[in-house]
Amino acid sequence: MPTHSTNPQEKELDVQNTLAERIANQETRLQHLETLESSASIPRLPRFAQENIPWIISLWPLQGNALDLGGVNGNDLVVSGPTTAQQDEFAYYQFDGTDELYDEDNASYPTGAMVAYGWGYFDTAVGTEEHWLAKWRPSTNDRAFRVFRDVTTGVIVFQISPDGTAGPIEGVVSSSIPATGVWTFWFVKFNPSTSMDIWLGINGASLEQDINTTSIPAGIFDSSERFVLGARQLAASTFTGQLTGRLTRIGLHNGLVDDATIPILYEQGLEYLGI
Repeated sequence: MPTHSTNPQEKELDVQNTLAERIANQETRLQHLETLESSASIPRLPRFAQENIPWIISLWPLQGNALDLGGVNGNDLVVSGPTTAQQDEFAYYQFDGTDELYDEDNASYPTGAMVAYGWGYFDTAVGTEEHWLAKWRPSTNDRAFRVFRDVTTGVIVFQISPDGTAGPIEGVVSSSIPATGVWTFWFVKFNPSTSMDIWLGINGASLEQDINTTSIPAGIFDSSERFVLGARQLAASTFTGQLTGRLTRIGLHNGLVDDATIPILYEQGLEYLGI
């Protein structure tokens, strides 16, 4: 058994030595953990920067399921066709042009300031209108918001409607065109009566921002239609504008955020995807 001195100075030295030994042991353990985390056989845990973004509605990591892990509304999505897939250390959902994920319960979604973001991947060249995210049904004048690839030009478009009809639709268009076969980070923001913004980060390139400040509405129509990933609503139980490609790490918020958060989300996504 270890012995301890009764001399006050020696006792103090014993305490210091014990503390130094504990610190050294802790440092050894930390170094061991860092070695494990850097090993190719130990997958890194994916992270989100949602703690830096207020007013979160939903967060869909799409890592093996379509559950909402970030919000208080429990907006779990119904899987209709897409399959979960794994590449290296990350997961995503694969869409084949007839698939979608949708919210059957249609819980709370933005009607004012909003941001949405995620990672998308197109398997096919430009030629079809493909949606990343939508709450949008033209046949019943029930439009709210959507993010999609333009059928002709291939640019990414963010649109909102203040009353559900086609007349006052406003939007912003990306200046960049995502390439086929690469991951693209997208972030859209609606600032009522002020601006609509879209950021794209294509395959690790620098983020590019486009902004529209003309005729921006004061709010978003409170649509009763389903919220959908990978398509938009066509009729009561059918969809159109389906994605042929991939989606992962989707977030939705009903408030504005500091622009400084956007590159944080981008960098975390790049780390997760290994780009």
